Amino acid sequence: MNFTKGEMMIITGMTALVEEDGMHPREVIEKMRKLENKVYFALMEIYEETKAK
Repeated sequence: MNFTKGEMMIITGMTALVEEDGMHPREVIEKMRKLENKVYFALMEIYEETKAK
């Protein structure tokens, strides 16, 4: 599989949650879903700013 730099960073973070924090993979996925809701609007602002350039 070919992953982008950003995707690799996400995968690395998820792996750390399992390996270092002892989370179950299901817990990691649940946490990612919660994070999605928290960061969506910030990402939209960043997206809009990059489109304006």
